[in-house]
Amino acid sequence: MLILFLIAFESLKGDVQIKETVRNKVLELKEKHKTMYEGVGNRINKPYVDDGLEYPRNDKNKLAEISRIWIKYYECLSHLTQSLTKSLQLPNTIQRIYSGTVVRISCYLCVSPAEKDQITWLYAPSIKNVSFEIMKEKETAVQDIDLIIYNTRLEDAGVYQCRIGNSYSGMSVLEVTDKEPYIIVKSREGHPLPPKKIRRDIVIFTSWSPWSECSRCDLVGRRRRYGMCYVGLVDFDNHEVTPDSTNNETDILVDNEINDVFNAFSSGIPCRSRMLPASLKNLTSIRSRRNEIMIELCKVPCKNGIYEIRSQFGEVLEKVNNSAGFYSLHQKKPLQPPEIVRDILFVSPGEDLTITCPGTSLRDIPITWRKGTKLLSSKELIQTSERRAHLDVRDNIIFKFVENNDASVYSCWQDDILSGVVKLVVRSNPEYVYKRRFALIASIITLTMMLRSTKRYLHHRRRQMMR
Repeated sequence: MLILFLIAFESLKGDVQIKETVRNKVLELKEKHKTMYEGVGNRINKPYVDDGLEYPRNDKNKLAEISRIWIKYYECLSHLTQSLTKSLQLPNTIQRIYSGTVVRISCYLCVSPAEKDQITWLYAPSIKNVSFEIMKEKETAVQDIDLIIYNTRLEDAGVYQCRIGNSYSGMSVLEVTDKEPYIIVKSREGHPLPPKKIRRDIVIFTSWSPWSECSRCDLVGRRRRYGMCYVGLVDFDNHEVTPDSTNNETDILVDNEINDVFNAFSSGIPCRSRMLPASLKNLTSIRSRRNEIMIELCKVPCKNGIYEIRSQFGEVLEKVNNSAGFYSLHQKKPLQPPEIVRDILFVSPGEDLTITCPGTSLRDIPITWRKGTKLLSSKELIQTSERRAHLDVRDNIIFKFVENNDASVYSCWQDDILSGVVKLVVRSNPEYVYKRRFALIASIITLTMMLRSTKRYLHHRRRQMMR
């Protein structure tokens, strides 16, 4: 019994010691935790760190940021649900733009903050036989999951679709045109072409792009935006829609084809799109409606390019000069501009020619041209070429009749950044030289015959007067 009692006593004593050790350890950990994390939400040493999604613990700022991101995500889901078509599919869109412009193709998907899959953009060259492939790298950028194409070309036309994980957006059809009629509008004049009804539920309207950047800073520059003609089943307020009093086509039969195409593209279809049914496209009110290009003067201050990172007390922790090409690790990765594009054009005298900028600086900003090292203004170009050449509102150089002295090196710039170079070579072809010589010889012969006839007539008159 004594042995059992001693064994039990030693066991109880051991348990007491173990419990005491554990209790002391817990108190030690609590004290350490208190020292490390007490008031952590009120004393943030690095508020500039972008990865605010690490485990927040008691960091109130990070918790608020996470809450904001999730609220934004649920708002996106709500908006996406409301935009579903009658067949419960994501809507398709169609855009028609001029070549050389900047286009933004929206990805109508919502990215969960917990989503690890990256966005992938798919491309198909034709809508007739859609076969998507992953887009190749070119003059594009992805901003906020939307695709931006700079200096759009005719070959960029096609069908685009974004993918995040196993989720696919609706199709985005892009049409690129080069010779579609337009009118120039000055911003102070407002919009001369308001929405017009051509039927009770069919409306013609203008879809405007965002304003471009100002062409230069600290000085008066220019900016522009494009307004493309669209047709759609759009609900406008009565005071915003002007009934077309000259339209005698109000009794349009909306057949299944029209209903199907507007169900597929609920936001509207360009007036000259291939997707618009012929029964609508051939209407006079649609054919006569032109696109618009709006221009206005602007003046913005130049950016100093200095990026600073400060603490919550205002102390400068880091300073870099972005203008010199230096960036902080806490900044977003800057867009890398493509290489300068160079092109050579061979033309013959007398030909018509349009020179477009072959490159881009990955910015939506009007282009400035130089001939050699001299700045080329529209007024000067008209005067020096004797009205044979001019700059259009889309920043293209238009020659109506090329001559030998037009040969030069033309460079296009965006905010003093070289975007592209075009060398114009004017060479005479034998046919043109033969025609010029034949015309010269014919003119000389005609002039000689006229002089002889005039001389004979004057001689005959003189003899009559002497009699």
